[in-house]
Amino acid sequence: MGIPRELFHDTAGEAAAHIIGHLAKPGYSFSAIEKVAAIYELLRLNPHVAGFAVIQDGEAMGFMTTDELSVMISDLDGYRLHSHKTIEQIAGSVSLKADYDAPAEYVLRQMTRIPSSETQGYIIVQKDGRYYGTVTVRELIDACNKANINTEPNPLRQAS
Repeated sequence: MGIPRELFHDTAGEAAAHIIGHLAKPGYSFSAIEKVAAIYELLRLNPHVAGFAVIQDGEAMGFMTTDELSVMISDLDGYRLHSHKTIEQIAGSVSLKADYDAPAEYVLRQMTRIPSSETQGYIIVQKDGRYYGTVTVRELIDACNKANINTEPNPLRQAS
């Protein structure tokens, strides 16, 4: 199980919020060839993990939430069917990857073009073509809203 790097120090200043990479947090990840049964057991022991990236040659090629995995293999038939497979065989593809230096507003526009049925609530961030971390859709929306609030004039403030 890929354990996240220590959390980055907070760089959420006005300039930092405009770059998606500054919003990214290290995430959990597994090798594409890891067996589903082993991942399920690790996640069962670590209930705080909400989702994970599936990594092949340093690049995120899939993403899965813990709930999605649990639903697939929570009953005996599902466990028998999927436990011997590798995680790459059952993980969904990444619906949105963003380069570390991409403007947050651009990523938000790209995300809105993806059908809601295909989004997983996470955006994969890559740096130099390799998996770097994740940003939740909510974090992205919040950052864009804060950036807009900080740059738009306050209509309640009287001009002097």
